[in-house]
Amino acid sequence: MPDGVAVVPSLAEARESLPPDRAVVHVCTPPASRPAVLAELCEAGYRDLIVEKPLAADAEELAAVAELRARHGLRLAVVAHWPASALAGRLRDLIGSGGRGRLLRIDVTQHKPRFTRSLRTDDGHPTAFDVELPHSLGLVLSLAGPAETTGARLTDLRIGGPCAPGSAPHSSNCGTRTGCAPGSSPT
Repeated sequence: MPDGVAVVPSLAEARESLPPDRAVVHVCTPPASRPAVLAELCEAGYRDLIVEKPLAADAEELAAVAELRARHGLRLAVVAHWPASALAGRLRDLIGSGGRGRLLRIDVTQHKPRFTRSLRTDDGHPTAFDVELPHSLGLVLSLAGPAETTGARLTDLRIGGPCAPGSAPHSSNCGTRTGCAPGSSPT
């Protein structure tokens, strides 16, 4: 554990160690459980929150988060770590320099096994599209600006007899392809 980091078993103990007026909480839960987590943090007095994208999975969850924000005066910052990476910065510099010509297309393909997670239906991320697509799409939009998705594919995960429809691991060719041309219409 790095110096200055303490692991505690409960939010109550965390509050004793670091009072809410001196803390920023980073919330890294799946979106489906986020309103409950945010409500618990509000009840404990925390107001400054960094939240992983997406802030909510649907309009109902977003309304619940908005209500908590209004009622408790939350200060929320939504973050996406892929666009903030050093590699993304280098790519933005390369694209901006024009040294390799005009950006014509970005392809993102991931091969990331998620067998155990795909077979669970209770973790707030029922498919690879719920987990990985928002990362890659956010990166593409941060690099190229407005774009049009030109294709995406997801297949069923099969392990022996069970089949989890629409829950393919990335090794089954789950990926995205987005075509765009900065400063002109998407292609």
